[in-house]
Amino acid sequence: VHLAIPSDVLAASSGLPIEHAETALAPPRRVPDPALMRLLWRDLARARSPVFYVGDDAGPSARGLCSMAAALKARVITSLAGKRWVSHTDPAFAGVLGFSGHAGATEHLRNADLVVAFGATFDELSTNAWTLLPRATTYLVDAHAGFSHRVPHAHRVLGDVDAALEWLWRRTRGPVPAASSLRRLP
Repeated sequence: VHLAIPSDVLAASSGLPIEHAETALAPPRRVPDPALMRLLWRDLARARSPVFYVGDDAGPSARGLCSMAAALKARVITSLAGKRWVSHTDPAFAGVLGFSGHAGATEHLRNADLVVAFGATFDELSTNAWTLLPRATTYLVDAHAGFSHRVPHAHRVLGDVDAALEWLWRRTRGPVPAASSLRRLP
């Protein structure tokens, strides 16, 4: 299929404001912002129904998310492409979200009070034609902000997914601290 779009159409302004331009145009960073990571950790400690959403760009480090989810009493759902990073036999795995996905994954997303997405695009297939975008407090952990406009209310944690997972994993090895003790985290 070849689609020809006239250059004047491509160059034209839509007239719509660019939300979050500062993060969408930010250069990639290896280490996520420590302040945002502490905020994410605080919200994980407070969450009653957290969900980890694994997208295609999550990478091999996402394989450890099920262990982290078990320690945090969270569930893991994936996009269709992200399911390759997670074992479908793990008890924390709740299924694939989106077109041809699992009802359990949809239910967990809708009931979540916190969604932490790793390497997710939130494209048309993974959101079942845009009907399954998270409504809860959401963190988008990704090396770039290229797709973050699709979840405008989300906190954008820009940085290497592996580095963010390592940061979270170091804090998960013990029980999640009480919300009052989170001010002391480095």
